[in-house]
Amino acid sequence: MITMTKAQMIGQIFIYILTIVVFGIILLYGYNAIKSMNSKADQVLLIQLKKQIADAVQKTDYGSVTQQNLLLPNEFNELCFVDLGKSANNDLNDEQPLVYDSWKDNVHVNMFLIKDKTDVDSDYIGSIKLIDSSGYFCTKAFQGKVSLRLEGKGKYVELSAW
Repeated sequence: MITMTKAQMIGQIFIYILTIVVFGIILLYGYNAIKSMNSKADQVLLIQLKKQIADAVQKTDYGSVTQQNLLLPNEFNELCFVDLGKSANNDLNDEQPLVYDSWKDNVHVNMFLIKDKTDVDSDYIGSIKLIDSSGYFCTKAFQGKVSLRLEGKGKYVELSAW
């Protein structure tokens, strides 16, 4: 029969504790690495989305009508556009106050990706006008997707829901 001395038992407990600490550090590092990769993937998707919309507006020729299907990044649930040629519509203030403030203050952006009323990402996508006489158009994502109708009008592109 093998008997353990007190020093051997303390040494074995120390090895168990050290193993648990190392294992915990590895798990924490792995979790942070995966979280960071997901965040970077969402940033890439956001940049691609902005470029995709701007390219579609730029490439829409006079008289052509195209459907643009867009995949929004996970955290965004709504897409809004404003007609910079029109005055800010006060109705938008209740729905999207940040979008309204940007429009009212003549900030040169006309597309807004919305997470919630306090978190908005914006960009200028080119010369657009909206069919809606209110001067703004918002569409909620359905299963992360939005479908837009783009019609070339010469100097601008008319944008609406598909």
